[in-house]
Amino acid sequence: MNVDLRHNPSFAAARIGLEPNEQVRAESGAMMASSYGVSIQAGTQGGVLQRAQALGARRGEPLGGFLVRATGHGTILLACYGALDTIVLAAGESVTIDTGHVVAFGETVSSQIRKVAGGVIQTIKSGEGLVFDFTGPGWVMTQTRNPAALEAWIRRLMPGETGGSGGAVLGGILGR
Repeated sequence: MNVDLRHNPSFAAARIGLEPNEQVRAESGAMMASSYGVSIQAGTQGGVLQRAQALGARRGEPLGGFLVRATGHGTILLACYGALDTIVLAAGESVTIDTGHVVAFGETVSSQIRKVAGGVIQTIKSGEGLVFDFTGPGWVMTQTRNPAALEAWIRRLMPGETGGSGGAVLGGILGR
């Protein structure tokens, strides 16, 4: 397998060259294009319930993020929004990270998911949803931008039921 990272660092894309009968595994929505004749198979390794754990999100954002476990030997390609930052935790050291910023973490790190604020009213007032508490030893990779925050910002600008008055400018750009 040959991996060529293109358009670094801001809008990176991976071009993967495979030998005949060689395989690559990717998450849903990751493929932009393929050579003609490449066969694609969809599936859930070990079943949906064994493979994934649903994550929470900010308020107006749907549930549905997943933790995917990667094991074995080979190359792993990670895509993120913004820059990729790695936090190294010593044994017993902890950090709290918003779920929208978590990209990956090592198997030696323990994690728990929890609400940021105590009650529903506090959660709504804070605008925050769920966070991960990670405890080392090990590493946690984060993305510096949150895709849900970008989506919320765009929705506020768009005219219509969820948009604001600034939507005319962005709507005009997008032809709406």
